[in-house]
Amino acid sequence: MRGVAMIGRPVARNSDDGLTAEVNRVATDGCPNACSALYGAAWRIAKGMGYRRILTYTLPEEGGASLRGAGWREDGQVQGKKWNPRLNTEWTARGERKNDWPTSNKTRWVMENIKAFDGEVKWPAAPLPEGGALDLFGEG
Repeated sequence: MRGVAMIGRPVARNSDDGLTAEVNRVATDGCPNACSALYGAAWRIAKGMGYRRILTYTLPEEGGASLRGAGWREDGQVQGKKWNPRLNTEWTARGERKNDWPTSNKTRWVMENIKAFDGEVKWPAAPLPEGGALDLFGEG
């Protein structure tokens, strides 16, 4: 194994629409192009699972070459924030939570399936036979 990528639901609430995934972490042993390969694989897996968009963030000191190499596009700057315990009643009594991650501004990167659906939805004319299956992908 040369590296790993961790993919999950988007951390930002506004991005968590059920159709978007987020690459939360990427780690490699330094193998050339491993990060680009992981970002590319993350998108292929997410797209294969039905996600229409995947995103990740880099710090200002990170250039984003691996993301550009995998075909991702820069989507703008986002403001880094501290975690707010008042939004989660479980933590309210404990006070401020330690922010041990960078709270500086970050660059957001995305990959999207922007191909427009130009067909029409076709439903089966009759109920499927018992034990039958509906071919949703037209693969026979």
